Amino acid sequence: LDEILNRPYSDEQDVQRIITQYIKFLTRYSKEFLKTQTEINQVAFKLIDSKICLDYSTVVLAHIIHSHALIEENYIPYAVLLAAGRDEPRWMTFILSESIQSKRNRLFYLIDVSLIHHLLNLVQETRGDAQESFNYDTIRLILVFNEQYMMSGSTENLCLDVLSRRIGTSDMFSANLIFMLNRSNDICNQILILKLLYAIFTRVELYEYFYTNDLYVLVDIILRELCGLGDTKEAQTLLEAYLRVLEPLLENTQLNARPYKQDETSRILHQLLYPSMRRKVHSTTKRLVKRIIDCLSHTSSTTSTATVTPVLSETTLPGLIGVAPAAKTFDSGKSSLSTF
Repeated sequence: LDEILNRPYSDEQDVQRIITQYIKFLTRYSKEFLKTQTEINQVAFKLIDSKICLDYSTVVLAHIIHSHALIEENYIPYAVLLAAGRDEPRWMTFILSESIQSKRNRLFYLIDVSLIHHLLNLVQETRGDAQESFNYDTIRLILVFNEQYMMSGSTENLCLDVLSRRIGTSDMFSANLIFMLNRSNDICNQILILKLLYAIFTRVELYEYFYTNDLYVLVDIILRELCGLGDTKEAQTLLEAYLRVLEPLLENTQLNARPYKQDETSRILHQLLYPSMRRKVHSTTKRLVKRIIDCLSHTSSTTSTATVTPVLSETTLPGLIGVAPAAKTFDSGKSSLSTF
C-alpha cells in the first residue's frame, strides 16, 4: 500500500490513476486482510493521511465518488469516504455535494426526447378530462425536469429542445402553464413555472412560443403580483423572479412590437423603485426594475402603444376569467427559495 501511495505524480490524471490502483488493490485482498473494522479504518486513514491526498484532497475524493462508489457490494470506497468525512467536516460537506451531483447527472440519462414528447402529448390528450390533477401533475414533472437542467449548469435542456419543435402543437401546455401560475398559492410551484418561462423567453427559437393573447394575460398576472406581494423573504424572492421574467417577456416576444399596458407597467415599476413610507428597496430589485424601465423606454420610442384587451376563452386558458384571485402574501414560516 505504501508503495502505491508513494508513486510519483505531477497532475490530476496521475493522482486518479494511483487512487484507482489503491482502491483496486484493497478490493482484491479485502476478504483476506480486511476482516475487522479496525483494519478497514487503518487502510482508509493510510490514504487520507498520505501526501497525495493532502496535495489533491478534492481530486481524490471526487474520483472515488464518481469512479468507484458505484457498486453497492464494494464497501471499500464507502469506507474511505466515511473515514474522510469523520476526519474533516469540510470534506464531509464536499462528499455530500459531489454525491448529490453525481446522482443527478446519472438520472439525466433517464430523460430523453421521446419522454418529453410523451409527457407533452399526455397534456394535450387529457385537456378535456374532468379530473384535471393528472394534467397538472404531468406539467409539474416537466417543470421539475427543466429545473434540474437549469441547476446543473449544462447547456443542454431537452425540455426546451422539444418545446422548440412543438410550437403550435402544444397549446394546452402553454395555456395551462399560465393558468397554473395565475391560480397557484404555492411559492415552489410559482418559482418552477417562472424559471421555465424565463428559459423560454431567453431562447431565440421560443420567443414566439406563446400566443400573443396568452402573453397579455401573463402581463396582467405579473402586474397583479408585483403590486400584491408582502414584505417577507419569500415574497422578495418571488418579486425578483417575476421581474426577471418580465424583462425578456417585454423585450423578446411579440410584446416588443405590440406593447400592452405600458403606462400601467411603468407606473408599477416606479412604485417599486420609489415606495411609500420610505421603505428600503433591495439592490437587486432596483437593478432589475431599472433594466425593465429602460426596455420600456426603448419600446416606446420604436413603436406606438395600442390599447389591447386580452380575449380569454376556455380554449386558451380554461377556467381563467379575468385576472382572478386577489393578491397573495406569503407566510414568513415557509422556507426560503433561491431565485434564478
